[in-house]
Amino acid sequence: MTESPKMRHGHPVLEDGTTNWEAVFEHEENGLIHLVNQTHDSDAIRQCAQLIIRKLFTRKNDQDEVVRLNKELDGILAKVESHGFEAAQKAVVTLLRRIKDERIRRARAFVERKKKNCSSGARARVPGVDWLPCRTSTPSSTIHGSHSPRSRVSPSSAWLRLPCSLG
Repeated sequence: MTESPKMRHGHPVLEDGTTNWEAVFEHEENGLIHLVNQTHDSDAIRQCAQLIIRKLFTRKNDQDEVVRLNKELDGILAKVESHGFEAAQKAVVTLLRRIKDERIRRARAFVERKKKNCSSGARARVPGVDWLPCRTSTPSSTIHGSHSPRSRVSPSSAWLRLPCSLG
């Protein structure tokens, strides 16, 4: 049995605070790939994969990606249909692992960008990482109270008055 990953807000997280995509996809008891491997026919594989894609890509700007992945899924399943159920299952798992790899790449890039951007101003706590300063476009005197923060900080950058987080 695999050790349960650290959880936050209902999903596994890494020490840097990002989602543990490896666990989300590969956990032997409740990972997405395990879910696909529990299916028993091609129709169930299709439905399961479509549901996973819909649940992973929920942002407004993700709709094109959902359409693209569903078309790719249809193409994959059509190609392997004559090779049987196990081939379809294996092909869907391969698609999910590509999605997983992209999610891992993006999470790493986010952490690296966060480390790079946190170079001056307020300090931030990133779990598993030493205290990092956060870049601000607002003078530190505004952020730290010499002037009214509301007069100098736009609503879109109001988070700068708070410690940075990966939230």
